[in-house]
Amino acid sequence: MMNTPSRGLHPPQAVHTAEHRHPSVGEVAAEAVGHGGALSHPLPSEATLNRLLPAVLSPFDLFANKHVIILWLVNASGAATGGPVALLYWVVGALCFYLPTVFASAQLGVLFPEDGALYSWTYHAFAADPRHGKRASFVSIFVGTCFWLIGPLAFVIGANAFVSFLEGILPSAWLQTSLAQPWQQGLLMILIVLVSAFFVIQRICRLQDLINYTFLANLVALGLIGGAGVVWVLQGHPSATNFAHVSDWMPSPQNLGLFGLICLGYLGEPTALAMMGERSPNVRTRSVMTALLRWGSLLVVAGYLLSTWALLVVRGQAALAASTNSNFELVRLVALVFGKGLATLTVACLMLFVLISPLLYNLASSRLLLMGSIDQHLPAFFGAVSRDRVPARALWMQVLVAIFMLCIVYFVAPLFTSLGQPAQLASIVYTVVLATLTLVFMLATAFLFVNLLLLLRTCREHLVAQRLVPLPMLQFSIGAGILCCVVVAVDTLRYSWIPQLLPDGLWFLFVFLFLLFCITFLIICSSVASSEAASQRLLQPAFTGSSAARRDTDYDHL
Repeated sequence: MMNTPSRGLHPPQAVHTAEHRHPSVGEVAAEAVGHGGALSHPLPSEATLNRLLPAVLSPFDLFANKHVIILWLVNASGAATGGPVALLYWVVGALCFYLPTVFASAQLGVLFPEDGALYSWTYHAFAADPRHGKRASFVSIFVGTCFWLIGPLAFVIGANAFVSFLEGILPSAWLQTSLAQPWQQGLLMILIVLVSAFFVIQRICRLQDLINYTFLANLVALGLIGGAGVVWVLQGHPSATNFAHVSDWMPSPQNLGLFGLICLGYLGEPTALAMMGERSPNVRTRSVMTALLRWGSLLVVAGYLLSTWALLVVRGQAALAASTNSNFELVRLVALVFGKGLATLTVACLMLFVLISPLLYNLASSRLLLMGSIDQHLPAFFGAVSRDRVPARALWMQVLVAIFMLCIVYFVAPLFTSLGQPAQLASIVYTVVLATLTLVFMLATAFLFVNLLLLLRTCREHLVAQRLVPLPMLQFSIGAGILCCVVVAVDTLRYSWIPQLLPDGLWFLFVFLFLLFCITFLIICSSVASSEAASQRLLQPAFTGSSAARRDTDYDHL
């Protein structure tokens, strides 16, 4: 068990010294391309954030962050509706998609152990290749923006999940009068996002303690859910699902859509490393990455398999498919086996998780706005940090984007009553937006493998010397990861998530058109931002170490 060291912000002089860091991006890249390649010049934001943000994250913090980002137990509820084949899909998704993303993220994190994750990794991978060096800025902005969207979206998903738990707890009579209309649900979700905003702008060491407690609470919920399945079997109760039917384990056109949903449940590995530059001085990057790769990944896969199996054993596929509140099935499972007391503990742990996990997503996304501002892709307004060294303006921007999404779904969409019932319209728009923006995040994740492929071609010797896993495994990860991203994208477009409300044909049309709009919009924005940065570099002196130090004082205010 890892110990959490005592916290507290380092004195300013300690934060700004260079000795507490492992080799910087510039040093690592210079070693890789010592003859003056593009990688020998780090982004200005990497050098600035190295001094601007406090280095307080311990190995336990990084381990907890990974699971608070990825291990959403509510994903098991949706997966279990597919029956035993869901267990097969969790395993296949882990081998063909999740583990490749883990290998690629860990390897890139060792090569470039700073904040920014995909934004930074993409810039260096493209800048190292002479054929793509001129496009490094544009591609990194595009990928970073796709990566950033998951922050505001996490607020929306978390608020929606929190309301679903409330609907399972509160009396039905009260729900019919206070939460029956979409605008009522929307108001409550906006309130949840605003309350979350209060916590997300707190000092990082305080918020990290809350994240660690959330990780432990999620483990408690997982233990109760998995334990309920084991106790149910040991007490001699028959399984609610017959696992002996071979046909129930076989993929088919009727359940292929489930595979895409399960793979999407594994998304988030790069997000867990977006704050890697804020690790504590005594943290060894390689040892932390190895622990995350081995034990962290095992816990994620085991957690999803155990919770899905418990739901199938106790509740059964038919009951889950007929449920109107799939998230709350995890609580009903525990209540059925252990009683109301432990069910109350389970729902408290799960509600804490869906509130706090979006905060961590937004902490990671805020670093991208901060870096984009320092790199002159975005207005300097977003480059400010508070006295507690928190990018408050970037975080509030993400809160506003999340509220805008909620307004579209729960206030604007239900107005078009000629197209259907307000509640159904809100559900359709929410699901289409969720699927589309998740595909955008999947597109960003695909660049993990593109980046690794480019680095294997341009910095092969250095990458091999710093590899965490055997080279053939890295090569397999690249091929399997890219192929699985394509399969999941096609699967998500082909099969409707809400066939009872939106058939496959209309689902494809709506999601594809919205996805096309989003990608086109992001390409235009990235092109403008890249051109703006190039113009600024022509008008201003080179960003040297001394100017970086002066720039820190410009951003160290609110």
